[in-house]
Amino acid sequence: MSNAPGDSEMPLEEHVKELRSRMITVVIPVIVITSIVFVYSGEALKIIWARTIPGPMTIYSPLELITARLTISLMVALFVGIPLVVYGKFHVCGKRPLSE
Repeated sequence: MSNAPGDSEMPLEEHVKELRSRMITVVIPVIVITSIVFVYSGEALKIIWARTIPGPMTIYSPLELITARLTISLMVALFVGIPLVVYGKFHVCGKRPLSE
């Protein structure tokens, strides 16, 4: 079987460790971006609401507002961080488990 450039065989345990380290390097920036955007998500929510729905915003519970702000923050973080996610996936996919 021909190997792709940069492809290497490694034992399954090392492959899982590599996957774990790559996932950590992807998740940490997404969490940081989410927390930064969360600070400004209230203003973003007001702008989105004003441009899409005429009328006042009604919030029935405090959890509803927090959930909406977290959703906006996570969507922006994933939009910004998706290149990092794809980059990490390609690095993990380039290494094959060692076949016995």
